[in-house]
Amino acid sequence: MLVFAIVYWATGIAADMLGPRLGDGRLLGLVQGIGFALPLVLAFAIGGFLRSWWCLIASPLTIVLLQLPFPLYGFLSLPRSNRRQAATGLFLAIAEVAISALLAMLAAGAGVLLGILRTSG
Repeated sequence: MLVFAIVYWATGIAADMLGPRLGDGRLLGLVQGIGFALPLVLAFAIGGFLRSWWCLIASPLTIVLLQLPFPLYGFLSLPRSNRRQAATGLFLAIAEVAISALLAMLAAGAGVLLGILRTSG
């Protein structure tokens, strides 16, 4: 899953670095779409290649460990008086991480199932 973690991290960094440089909204949307779809395709491919059910846990866990610390740190570094206003942003960040992790788990599960069916049939 190290490969998944490196690719997931690299696509996120590339999308963040390219974002301000891309003036066209459609091009930025394309880069963000690739950054969203590439980890899912990779989770599917790794699941299909390894055909192991631990891929169902590894891909979402990688996403949670790579994405969740940043909004939590941002929230906890605020003064207590400003945390109430930032709680909504933290909730949305946690929801986005949970949705990304769930989609990666579904993609990895589909890859594992397809890999098992391909080798047994």
